[in-house]
Formats: sequence, structure tokens, C-alpha cells
Amino acid sequence: METQQVGGWMELLLDLEDLDNKYMKNIRIEKVGDINSEYPYLEIFKKNDDIPFLEVSISEKKELSFKFYASQIDILLDIYEWEYILETAKEFLPQALKDEDDYEKFLNK
Repeated sequence: METQQVGGWMELLLDLEDLDNKYMKNIRIEKVGDINSEYPYLEIFKKNDDIPFLEVSISEKKELSFKFYASQIDILLDIYEWEYILETAKEFLPQALKDEDDYEKFLNK
């Protein structure tokens, strides 16, 4: 399983100038590529946690799907943190679909 932190690979994922950086300090987003999954997915963490509280994946209908993981502690997000997650996911979707389509075209040449 390959994990890549959002930033270098996906500069286009999020235009941080649209959101105030102070709201993103508590959230970490990592892109995960898994051979058992048709598309990569995003794991969402509180900044210093090792276990994600949310997975953002692409459904069979090619739509965003949000899976919240059970936790022994409550996860609280403010509106800006949720908007950061949502905007990142919305920009992730078309790029992941395009990457998979490009890969399929490459294999079928």
C-alpha cells in the first residue's frame, strides 16, 4: 500500500489561498493507493493522530463516498475544517477518475 501526503503530488487538489491556513493546521490528508481498490482514496486525520477518522473514496457510480470510522473519542470539526476536507475531496474526484482513465487507455494500446 502506497501513501502520499497531499501537497507535492496534488498541488491542484486545493488552492490554499481560498481558505485560511490556520483552519488546516488540525487536519492532515493523505492519498492512499491500494491494489485492492480501483481508485486511490483519501484518509483524513486529526493533525497528530496516527489513525484516520474519515475515508473519502470513489463509489462504483464514480461519486464521492465518505466513511467515518468509529472512535472512542469524539471528533469535532469546525466549518472551515469540514470545507477544507470537502473541497479537497471535490478536487480529488476528477483527477483520480482521469488518472484511472489514462491508465486504462495506456494498458489498452
